[in-house]
Amino acid sequence: KSIELHDSKLIEFNNILKDSKFKKEDLKTSYFNISPKYKTVKKSNGEYKEEFEGYLINQSLILTFDYDMNLLDNIINKLSSSNINPRMNINFTIKEKEEFKNKIIENACEDARKKAEILAKACNQKILGIVSIDYSFADIHLYSSTRYEESYDCRCMSKASSIGSNITPTDIESDENVTFVFEIE
Repeated sequence: KSIELHDSKLIEFNNILKDSKFKKEDLKTSYFNISPKYKTVKKSNGEYKEEFEGYLINQSLILTFDYDMNLLDNIINKLSSSNINPRMNINFTIKEKEEFKNKIIENACEDARKKAEILAKACNQKILGIVSIDYSFADIHLYSSTRYEESYDCRCMSKASSIGSNITPTDIESDENVTFVFEIE
């Protein structure tokens, strides 16, 4: 029964996305879990016993699309007024992650060169070149700090209002650590 209910809600979810011009392939699963659910029942002798109640299915889905607050608002309103009752979390990121990462590294190099020149000049020295560069390939966080999380309690609110049009994500900021060793004269 749990699987049938899950499947019917997923079909309805896909239909909402299809109405918003998305394809089924646009929706990706990031987490899927089926676990048994038990309830605690007090027996006539006063002891408690766990009885199997059914299964819980938890599936996390990711839908990625270009920044379009009207589209986001449309999807939120359709989902909020559906029988699906999803728990929604919305994050904002950038499309060209690799280009952005490269720009961060480029900026770090320029910044290091400028600061090295200032330090060398203050010490009456000249920069001759770079001796070494140490760069660890850390995962760069490329998400806006703006979050939209809808709890069960506020679903009725989003049915009556435009949520997406009230959201302006903060700028995405990131930094990178690069260590340069310069040779001075």
